[in-house]
This record gives sequence, structure tokens and C-alpha cells, in this order.
Amino acid sequence: MNVQQIIDRARRLGYVSSNQYNDTQAIEDFNIVRNKLWKIFGQRINENYFFDVLTTDLIDSQTEYNLFDEANNIEIDKLQEVYVKYDATATEHTKARVVNKNDLTKDLTWYADNQPESDPFYYIADESVFLYPKGNSITGGVKFHATLKLNNLAISATEEEIIIDAPELLAAGLLPFIYQSRGLLNEKNDAKAAYKDSIEEYIELLSDRISSTQEVELPNDTLSYYE
Repeated sequence: MNVQQIIDRARRLGYVSSNQYNDTQAIEDFNIVRNKLWKIFGQRINENYFFDVLTTDLIDSQTEYNLFDEANNIEIDKLQEVYVKYDATATEHTKARVVNKNDLTKDLTWYADNQPESDPFYYIADESVFLYPKGNSITGGVKFHATLKLNNLAISATEEEIIIDAPELLAAGLLPFIYQSRGLLNEKNDAKAAYKDSIEEYIELLSDRISSTQEVELPNDTLSYYE
């Protein structure tokens, strides 16, 4: 089901028309339900449930890489691992270790110039990853293992764009909103309780599945460099 079909399904379950529960209200509520489910699945099942591999270029003399690609509306929710390669002929990337910036004893310029390429490290600040040492330009030289934030969808969004493969669960999540809009508080509470039970059942099913990863390439021109 696409977004429109899920909303229409919720309307039928809640015995309302598109005039009583219009598209503007419905898509706002849909995105609330979808975003909450995304967080619940990540917390309750596995933080890698929506795991992605984001690839970008290693830029000459650059140490800062943004965690937000505004041009493509990609934003990292939780960074898990960083990998880098400083040799274009290398077949594998080296895992960088995370450090606390306050624990560094030397000026950052020293680490940029002298940190061994065999022992790269990074820290996160100001929605950016600071990676040391610096290197030469290498296509696909940096990989982020991360979970991404969901973008709000339009009512015209396709089934593939929803990502969460649970149309009935999403429709059930809209029912409390529908009943609330009609002032039916008892029905709202009953629908909310039933929805919570459905979430638990779905989590049990998902827990037995093997999650897959996606490959996402970040455009080079969206990454910024600061002196």
C-alpha cells in the first residue's frame, strides 16, 4: 500500500470520509505515526534495523565531513562506525576509532598531519565528523555506518518511500487520531490500546528477521571544509 491507500484504509476502519478527516490532517498524523514506529523499532528490536552505509569521498586536506546532506535531504540520526582508506588501491577501508576531543593532548593540526593512517580516529561535533589524519582525494574513501532520520512524506508517496513494511499497523496508528478528531474519547482509548498490542506483535515478528543494509552515496559537493 502507498500512503494514500493506507490513509484510505484508516478512514474505512474509522468510518469517516475524506471530508471528516481531510488529507492535510491525515498526512500530518501519518508522519507522526511513522516516525514514532521508526524510533520504536530501532530501540526495541535492534539499532541496526534501519542501518545504512553512506559513502563519500575523502577530500584533499579535509578533516570535517557533514552528517547532513541538505541537497538530498539525508540526515544521520545515529553514527555507529566510520571507515576510511588513504590509498586508492586498497581493497578495504580501515575502521576509525572514536575519541573524546577533550582527551586529545595535542593541537588538532598535529593530528591532521601526523596521526598514522593505520590508526585513524574521529570525533563528532557541530553535526560533523572530524576525521584524522587528513588525506589526499580518494573517491569513496570514507564510509559511515549509521541510521538515518526519516523525512516526512507527502500523501502521494509510494510504498517504497514509506520504508516501514507494515501498512495495517500504520493504518491502525491513525485510528486514535481519527477518533480524537471526532471527540470519541472512549473509542480513541480503545484504538490506542489495540494499536499498542499490534506494535508488540509486530516487534515479535521483526525480531526473528535478519535486517539488511542499504548503500547510500553522499555527493561530494555537499560536504564542507573549515579551516
